[in-house]
Amino acid sequence: MIYVGALKKNHEELPQDSDIYHQIQTIGTWEDQPIYSKPGVYGWDKIDAGSALLIEQLKKEESIWQHSDSMLDLGCGYGFLTLASGWLPCTRRVATDNNAGALACMSKNARAWNLPVEIVAADKGDQVSGKFDLVLCNPPFHRGFDVDRDLTREFLLAAKNKLNANGTAVFVVNSFITLEKKLSGLFSRTKLLADNRQFKVLALQY
Repeated sequence: MIYVGALKKNHEELPQDSDIYHQIQTIGTWEDQPIYSKPGVYGWDKIDAGSALLIEQLKKEESIWQHSDSMLDLGCGYGFLTLASGWLPCTRRVATDNNAGALACMSKNARAWNLPVEIVAADKGDQVSGKFDLVLCNPPFHRGFDVDRDLTREFLLAAKNKLNANGTAVFVVNSFITLEKKLSGLFSRTKLLADNRQFKVLALQY
């Protein structure tokens, strides 16, 4: 099999400020609060529609979070799920990611929002101590060009390992991902909270 491609030289000049890639900047607001991010963080320049749907559905499901004292944002990115769920009655909030830039943005956002958050550098929460009443996650389904690894199931397994026995994990994924099949052997109770044909939100329990 032969692949043929064409390359076109881009004549546009690069920005004079060569450090723009490293700059944390405002990308928008949520409930009148600024959100900061930077290039190099996944989905860095927008509020992810799937994450926004998760928050919207979570607010409607008071039974899931009303007794939650601890929350883990698994694969937090710049921290949208942590920030937008600031109304949760949690005394412990942990946000974790393996991307240093994401954690720097999470830290800046937490300070700007005056929200106490433990920020932990970890691969799918492997360095996070303790277990949690609530785990929130918008997982990647592949890493770069590596489509063979099932990252979604890896995040599901990580969520199970970090969840209290009576806790709930709330995941949002693209609607085409058969999350229900990936749950085999991990969670026995699932509830579909929303499916807008672009994203679906599920609550998962032991």
